[in-house]
Amino acid sequence: MDSEHRLIKERKNKLNELVSWGVNPYPYSFDKTHYASDILEKNKGLENGTSTKQKVAIAGRIVSLRQMGKASFFELQDKSGKIQVYIRRDDVPDQYKIFKKCDMGDFVGIKGHVFATNTGEISVHTDEFEFLVKGLRPLPEKFHGLKDIELRYRKRYVDFVVNPKAKAVFVKRAKILKFIREFLDDKGFIEVQTPILQPLYGGGHARPFITKINAWDMTMYLRIAYEIYLKKLMVGGFEKIYDLSSCFRNEGSDKTHNPEFAMMELQWAYADYNDNMKLTEDMWEYVAKKLNGTTKLDFAGKEIDVKAPWPRIRMVDAVKKFAKIDAEKLSVDELKNVLKKHNIEYVGKFSKGLAISMLFEELCEDSLIQPIHITDHPVEICPLAKPCRNDKRYAERCESFINTWEVGNLYSEINDPVLQRKMFEDQLEHEKAGNDEAHPMDEDFLEAMEYGMPPNSGNGIGVDRMIMLLTGQESIRDIILFPTMKPVGGSKPVKKVTISDDLTGLPSRDDALTLLKKHVKDTYQLLHAKMVATVLEAMADKYKGNKDLWYITGLLHDLDFYENPEDHPLVSLKLFEDKKYPAQLVHAVAAHYFKKTKIMPATDLAKALLSVDEIVGLMYAYSKMRPTGWEGMKVKGFKKKFKDKTFAAAIDRDDIDYGIKALGVDFGEHVNYVVSILIEMEELK
Repeated sequence: MDSEHRLIKERKNKLNELVSWGVNPYPYSFDKTHYASDILEKNKGLENGTSTKQKVAIAGRIVSLRQMGKASFFELQDKSGKIQVYIRRDDVPDQYKIFKKCDMGDFVGIKGHVFATNTGEISVHTDEFEFLVKGLRPLPEKFHGLKDIELRYRKRYVDFVVNPKAKAVFVKRAKILKFIREFLDDKGFIEVQTPILQPLYGGGHARPFITKINAWDMTMYLRIAYEIYLKKLMVGGFEKIYDLSSCFRNEGSDKTHNPEFAMMELQWAYADYNDNMKLTEDMWEYVAKKLNGTTKLDFAGKEIDVKAPWPRIRMVDAVKKFAKIDAEKLSVDELKNVLKKHNIEYVGKFSKGLAISMLFEELCEDSLIQPIHITDHPVEICPLAKPCRNDKRYAERCESFINTWEVGNLYSEINDPVLQRKMFEDQLEHEKAGNDEAHPMDEDFLEAMEYGMPPNSGNGIGVDRMIMLLTGQESIRDIILFPTMKPVGGSKPVKKVTISDDLTGLPSRDDALTLLKKHVKDTYQLLHAKMVATVLEAMADKYKGNKDLWYITGLLHDLDFYENPEDHPLVSLKLFEDKKYPAQLVHAVAAHYFKKTKIMPATDLAKALLSVDEIVGLMYAYSKMRPTGWEGMKVKGFKKKFKDKTFAAAIDRDDIDYGIKALGVDFGEHVNYVVSILIEMEELK
């Protein structure tokens, strides 16, 4: 029996003893009158060894415990902090017997009086003791010293008990949300709630979560933004409204993204994007001062000052300033050459505006540390914003940046239904040309606009990023109570494979290729098998594996996919076992589809196959859209496509991540290595 199970058993035995004594270890309530911090503050001048007549009733969790024979000390923790408690057998003889069944993590209630120990520590002397909760699982002694930091997020309830700093962040989070509302309410805005379930997602560029209303057999989407519904309320006569709640985007997670996230979006009648820029910077200044007493933030070793006003610069001028490219003076062909030079690929219809936007994103954003408004975006990428008054090539749209992050997105909104329809139709053309992020046509919204929508400005603030910056947290998971997490290690294997070094039965390369061509008639699948085989053969040297084994495993890993996609790889596995192929090959093929077979990768070959199989498919798709193909493919550009789940959506990014981590290599290093192998393949030249 391991130590945790032994401790749980001991605690259950104590629980049973308490019950046998007639003690209810889970009573209904306790009349609490004081908090730890209040007692400490009120008595901080108390002399050493002095007792008071102040009666208190406190309750909380035992977080440290020094049990002795006739008297004991322990620390009690409530929502305000910790305080020491002294309990003596002579004072509460019957209750002391019950107290001796306490463990770290139990909840207790204490009625007593305040005193200062001989060393000056303010404490509570117990006059009455009551058991409130018997904890059955032991608290970790050094919880935040665990190597698996994700455990902190998965067991947040334990993290907060032993890591008060983590809990304090969420107290600040609550205050930030309060201050945002306070700021907007004082400006005359009204908070509203827009639908989470929507028949058509819109108001942003993102991949939605899809669900269904069974009663109506109706497909629905979790909202990605509030904008369309807020504008409908503008039509209905509301003038200053906002929604501060959760949005959902089906795009995975990283340090600044979570599938469920907090956002504030407002619509402001009779205002334009200039008004909203001022509102944004004033809000940041207000919230920072209310929370921290200063507009200066210390984030990741950088001092950032959010004091208003913030500088403003047009996007095309930012490209000129930070990238040294005067895009307005370049022709379409010259801009294409600039993109090619910087290994920037485009999807959909090419335009100068699209090129400017991509140059800004790739070459300028990393320079935006201090708060700044990037204004006047190309009209092609702004289907909901009005064209600029003095230059119709650009739209009255602004993105606000801090610490290289976009923290706000605001427009002078289109309220001309004819123009809005044209912008949606242009987006459909981009979608047909391959742009998965094009905005969908929304006939219901267009009908609402035809009733008349006043001039207005919309503003979306990334609340989670705001909280990260104001609390100094570098990961979004540290400011979301229960962040979305991947399953731990997949399902447990239900089938065991005996793995040995015996290569008896391994077919020759020619025989393997003949077998592959017999079962696979698709040109790309044949090429894919050869790409995987080529990379695995190279990796065999690195991991001291047999080159023939690794190459042939790569050739045959998807053998049954063309003929039996629903039963892949089970048909192959049966064939390999009948032919008595080596156990290493069988295991690797089974493990590369572990979500179905429940066989987890246990060899370097299996881990390598998992790390290579899907990634070469993604790289191939990426190479086809790049002007230079495989030449000059870099980690940064590939990583963007890796994170963009709408690009080559069928490819399982989780499998790639799992394989790379299982091998213990860096993502960028692995990408560069695989590219360096594939770029030499004759079939890809």
